[in-house]
Parts: sequence; structure tokens; C-alpha cells
Amino acid sequence: LSNSTETRDRETKCIKKFISQFSKFNCLQHLCMFCVHFLRDHMNQVLGSLMTPLETLSITYYLISQKDLDSLSRSQSLFQLKHLDLSGVVLCDLDIMPLRGLLEKVADTLETLDLKWCRMNDSQLYALLPALRHCCQLTMVNFYSNNFSMHILKDLLQQQST
Repeated sequence: LSNSTETRDRETKCIKKFISQFSKFNCLQHLCMFCVHFLRDHMNQVLGSLMTPLETLSITYYLISQKDLDSLSRSQSLFQLKHLDLSGVVLCDLDIMPLRGLLEKVADTLETLDLKWCRMNDSQLYALLPALRHCCQLTMVNFYSNNFSMHILKDLLQQQST
């Protein structure tokens, strides 16, 4: 029992030390993280330690928790995002409304949105549509390999062309 407690304590210490490094990057504008599973449930601390607003946030192939997703919409460092990539972040079992909140907050700046391999469903895309309609700078959206029906994709295209 004490061995597993010691291991958890060491892991917690390492995670805190890793996160503390972000505050040293006082000009950071582009943050790309691939398979950073050890940061699960710590995304609020990562984003909270950033010293400047990000232009690019790429968190890919990550086992995101609802707590992490919630922290995206609350982070002040993301409100000027131009590029958001959540490729391979499985969203099908999560409440998507925090992502909608983030999209609403970055509607004037977001240029690219990559949500491929997220296993999203129709109802989740419907939930995001109102925010996507307001993204006036959006030039690229990638929904490859999600569970969308043809009907919702037609809806999306019709909405964007009006």
C-alpha cells in the first residue's frame, strides 16, 4: 500500500513540476500536445499557468475528461485562438457544451477547427452549430471520421451557405 502511495506522490510531483514549466514561456503562442495522458484532469492547471493568450491549441489523441473539457471554455488564455485541433480526442460520451462555449468566445478569431476522429454524433454537432454559425473567420473545418448522418452534414452545408 505504501509503495503505491509513494508512486502516486511521485507522479503528482512530476506533473506539478511539468505544469510549472509553462509559466516560464512568457511568449508562448502555439501549444501542441500529443498523447499527454498523464495530464488527464490537469488541463485547467496547464491552461491556467500560461502567461500569454494562445493562437494555436492542439491537444491530440488524448483521453480527455469532462473536467478537462470544461476548463477549455473557462481559460482566459484561449479567447484569442486562431487554430483549435482536438483530433483523436474522443468526445462521444461527454457534454459538448463547454466546447460550444469556447467556440462562441473565439468566434471572431477562429480560423481552423480540426475535430477529426472525435467519434462525435449528430446531437453533438447540432449542439455546436449555433456557435459555428458565428465563427466569421473560419476557413477550415475537419470533421473526418465522426458518426454524423448525411442529413446533418447537408444541414451544416446549407447553414454555412446562407
